[in-house]
Amino acid sequence: PWDATGGKYLAGFEAMDDSTAPGGWTKWRVPGYEYVVIETSLANYGEAFTHTITMLLPEKGLMLAGAVHERYPSPDDPSIVELYFPTQHLAESAID
Repeated sequence: PWDATGGKYLAGFEAMDDSTAPGGWTKWRVPGYEYVVIETSLANYGEAFTHTITMLLPEKGLMLAGAVHERYPSPDDPSIVELYFPTQHLAESAID
């Protein structure tokens, strides 16, 4: 997980539930979440990411619940990226 010292970038792709990971790879199952989705450009990626984590989610009473996913919606324009932030309500985290 990301913290003050950094984190890990996990590259991946969608696969069937019954698929087997190739040698040296790990298969991860991403649990269902509610997501906050933003669209940004690669040039504004860092600013948009930071704003969402530090301002937008807390303003909505949400916190990050897992790894943020990237999606590049147009193969013709890889400078546009959608960021999917898995969330949970702050009140739920106090119960867990």
